Amino acid sequence: MTDGTYDTGFTELVDDTWDTADIRMLLLDEDVGLTFDRTDVFVDDVIGHAGNVEMSGTGYAREVVPSRSTVAGVSLANITHGDVLFEGIDAGIAGAAVYYRHVTDDSDSPVIFFKQSGFPFTTSGNDMTVRVGSNGLAIIQDLETVT
Repeated sequence: MTDGTYDTGFTELVDDTWDTADIRMLLLDEDVGLTFDRTDVFVDDVIGHAGNVEMSGTGYAREVVPSRSTVAGVSLANITHGDVLFEGIDAGIAGAAVYYRHVTDDSDSPVIFFKQSGFPFTTSGNDMTVRVGSNGLAIIQDLETVT
């Protein structure tokens, strides 16, 4: 199970776009070959890996990630968001979620996070909700304070 931040994702977070930009989520079909490559830059790069196939089927559409926030503490920042709802989805087995900042299309939309924890999820026409755990989606920590 892999969760990770793409290198471009760190830039997006440092540029403070997480809270204000058009952040969306796409789902990848579960497949033995799901690939997380932190050097991927755009959605096209992620979909370009042999095992990464975007879901398709009844009720599937990319969704906007709601209620995003960055909660800063003394030496860390917690990245979080509201529930992402896929209504009435019947599109197979979801294996991972990819967060990205939508610009124009997949060729210029930078990827931020790859989330595989909480998956796979078999869709069957019911609603599917992607939630952030109690620790948030990601934590950015100041390495100077780590001992």
